[in-house]
Amino acid sequence: MASTPAPPRLVRAFGTVILAAGLVTLVRAELAGSLVATGVAGAAGVVLGATILLRAREVTLSHVAWVCALCTFLIAVAVASRPTPYGAGYMYVWIAPFAFMAGRRAGTVMTALAAVTLAGAFAVQAARVDDPLALQTYASWWLVATGSVLVVGVITRGLVTSLQATQEQLERGFRQGVRGMAFLDHEGRWHRVNPALAAMLGRDEAELAGTLPSAVGHPDDAAITADWMDVIHREGHIAFEKRYVRPGGEIRWVAVRATALQDGGGERAGYFAEYEDVTGRRVAEERMRQSERRFERAFEDAGTGMLLVGLDGVVHKVNRAMCELLGGPPQRLVGACITEFQHPDELDGTELGELLRGERDGFQQDGRYRDVHGHDRHGSVTVALVRDDAGVAQHAIVQLQDITARVAARRREAALAALGRHALSVESLADLFAEATRTAAATLDAPYATLLEACDAGEILAAEGWDGEPARGHAVAVLDAPDAVVLDDVAVAPPGIDTAALVAAGVHCGAAVAVLGEGEAPFAVLAVHARGGTRLNEYDVAFLRSAANVLTAALRREAAEQELRHRTLHDPLTRLPNRALLVDRVRLALPRARRDGKALAVLVLDLDDFKNVNDTYGHDAGDELLRALAPRLQGALRANDTLARLGADEFVALCEGLEDPEEALGVAERLLAATAEPLPVPVVGEEVRCTASIGIALAGAGDDGDAEGLLRDADLAMHRAKAAGPGGYEIFEHAMRTRALQRVALTNDLDRALARDELVLAFQPIVSLADGRIVGAESLVRWHHPDRGLIMPDAFIGLAERTGRIVDLGRWVIRDAACHAARWPQLTVGVNVSRRQLSDPGLVGDVAAALAEHGVAAERFCVEVTETALMDDPAGATRALHALRELGVRIALDDFGTGYSSLSSLSEFPLDTLKLDRSFLPSEPSLRQGWSIVRAVLDMARTLRFEVVAEGVETAAQRDELAGLGCALGQGYLFSRPIAPGALGELLSTSASSPAAAPPR
Repeated sequence: MASTPAPPRLVRAFGTVILAAGLVTLVRAELAGSLVATGVAGAAGVVLGATILLRAREVTLSHVAWVCALCTFLIAVAVASRPTPYGAGYMYVWIAPFAFMAGRRAGTVMTALAAVTLAGAFAVQAARVDDPLALQTYASWWLVATGSVLVVGVITRGLVTSLQATQEQLERGFRQGVRGMAFLDHEGRWHRVNPALAAMLGRDEAELAGTLPSAVGHPDDAAITADWMDVIHREGHIAFEKRYVRPGGEIRWVAVRATALQDGGGERAGYFAEYEDVTGRRVAEERMRQSERRFERAFEDAGTGMLLVGLDGVVHKVNRAMCELLGGPPQRLVGACITEFQHPDELDGTELGELLRGERDGFQQDGRYRDVHGHDRHGSVTVALVRDDAGVAQHAIVQLQDITARVAARRREAALAALGRHALSVESLADLFAEATRTAAATLDAPYATLLEACDAGEILAAEGWDGEPARGHAVAVLDAPDAVVLDDVAVAPPGIDTAALVAAGVHCGAAVAVLGEGEAPFAVLAVHARGGTRLNEYDVAFLRSAANVLTAALRREAAEQELRHRTLHDPLTRLPNRALLVDRVRLALPRARRDGKALAVLVLDLDDFKNVNDTYGHDAGDELLRALAPRLQGALRANDTLARLGADEFVALCEGLEDPEEALGVAERLLAATAEPLPVPVVGEEVRCTASIGIALAGAGDDGDAEGLLRDADLAMHRAKAAGPGGYEIFEHAMRTRALQRVALTNDLDRALARDELVLAFQPIVSLADGRIVGAESLVRWHHPDRGLIMPDAFIGLAERTGRIVDLGRWVIRDAACHAARWPQLTVGVNVSRRQLSDPGLVGDVAAALAEHGVAAERFCVEVTETALMDDPAGATRALHALRELGVRIALDDFGTGYSSLSSLSEFPLDTLKLDRSFLPSEPSLRQGWSIVRAVLDMARTLRFEVVAEGVETAAQRDELAGLGCALGQGYLFSRPIAPGALGELLSTSASSPAAAPPR
């Protein structure tokens, strides 16, 4: 309450009452001749009243309360100072309402102060006045005044409380209202704003107080801000919408409703305004306007023709595209009935009538329509019914798209597809040519179509509508042109094109394109020609090109099929017949030989060491060699003989009609001679020499063999010839076939040998030549075949090596040898490892697993390899042997001296032992030259720190001579043949007491 401003009208009333009371007190004091104190009290009241009136706007409710208290005191002084106590108590009634308006506490204090001061004044009067009647009268006045003050105060407080409650409700409504509200002063500045308005404008209430609304308004709305006060002064209220700018630059649209406020005297006391954020509505309205503008632009600028049609079928609006499609201006089309543009043959109207009656919402269909000039065109029409929000039909929107070109394109595509299918199914190119000319003429609405062979005097391959002769001049021009040659008017044809025959035939225009054959050379020319009134456009020419492409594809497919048939029966490298064609020719030749009583021969020729050619010069050089050799071999045959290539470096010659089978030998010799001649190989820039091996199989009049059997027999003979040495030939014998069948059967049995435990190991001891002790043993595999009995390694190890079965076989040998080595801790047990095993990445793992499984120390296990295995792949062998050496296994070189190595080259391998081949040991000590070789080998081995085992020791003399030369170890029949593991155990027990001098009996 201390700082709450008092209402100006209340303050002015309060000041008037105080001023009047002061004046009355002065007058009564003057008339009654009162004491000076009464005059002073009256003067003070006059001064207070005047001051309040002059400074009414600065007076607060606290000021009113204090003035009421002061006036109560002044009145009490005036009453006490009068000579008689009459009438002064009613003055409390005058100021009591103001005290209670200032506050309940102020009214209560004033009432209490009035009672106290009047009681004090009565006491003063009672002391001064002796008239009991006067005191009684004073007392009554005192009681009436005090009661009046109390009654007036209660009434006033009730009224004030009601007014305050109403004011608080208004204040809460002002503060908590969802709409913005503000009080503005006479100048239009915001005096008070509520939080909703501050939040709407993005500012604080204190920031807006005292601010002109135009300060935060949009600059473009300055005119609205300037005019609103003039309008509200005239009419007392105003409503408008304007934009306000928030601090971040965001613009908000606000609806403002303002009302002028008046004070009690009817003067303008300011303005009250309400603010509502209508940004969403304005944005929606703007979007609606933009949408309408976009619709107008889209309607007018649409590439599709559009009409607005009333429910009576009358056109109301038309866009530019529709004017172009229908061929008339807007004023010609607007007001017309839509049925005027429907084609008579398609004038149904059922769907359109249902739509205009509101029975359907739209439809789409393709068909013909007619423009204002009566021309027929193809179009795609879409009609949609537009309804209002209540669902009532308003009008229809018709969209028309011209599809005349599309229909023509579909027609051309269908024609091309049909021609393509015909090209795939037709058996004769002549039928395809005729169909192509018919299709071109019908599709392009041209009466003439011609297909001419691509040469100056080319044959007319097909023609439609005429004999095609007039098209020659036009067709010749295409052969020298990079693209199609189009004649829009044959009467004014370009220079160099003879169109006289076309003019004579009544032709007006035409187009011709080339039909390519193999490669890019023209095969033919396809041309169409039309009479007057027709013009061939770019799409027609494109169709003609496509039709020519179909013919090109058919020609190339025919050529490809011929080439494929040739490749199916011929070798692509030498162009000679392949196996399929050769077998077919042999199959046909056999019955002819039986019928004619003559012999035939099949010669299989295989080049010797052709792999070396590829390895030395490369595969390109090998291919060049074969291409150069083919015609030379063909020249060595008779005219009616057939030369074929079966693959790789293998050729086959079929010789028919032999009077004497010996003639086949002459053919073989000529083939060998032709092969032996140097062959030029351009890739390497030099001549290459080679030899061949030939196998010959003969069939006479009485033979009943077949083609495959004859080829198989010749192949067997060729392998026999190759085994005998390069540059020779062999004639097939039936024994060859028997041996081959035996090898096949043995291979099949070998697959089952491991599973059936048919393989066993035998061991041949290795003996110290110094004292005869057995220090090691070489494991050798034996095969106990259930039908053939014991099979020695020479009969199946090579077969296993060639067929790849040696890896599984070797893995079994390693495991079994390790198992037996565990029983003989005093021996070093050796196993033979082949070339294929050395290249097997699992070899080292197999050895390590076998040793670990049976607990055999690695240094008691020896892997034996031959020189041939080492030199076949030195790098791979080195890697494998180093891995075995890291495992701790000993490495021995078996059969030393039979391969291509030398001691110097062997120093590169991680070897421990050399096993000198039996061929180095002379049979007699007297052959000193042979023993000199052995001595040299032993000396060089000692230099390289190799241990030497002499193989094949069969006599005591050989043993003694080797011991004398310093050879430490020996192996051979002198000491023991390969024996079973049990027999070796017995031999070990006897050799521990006496040296082994002779084989066991």
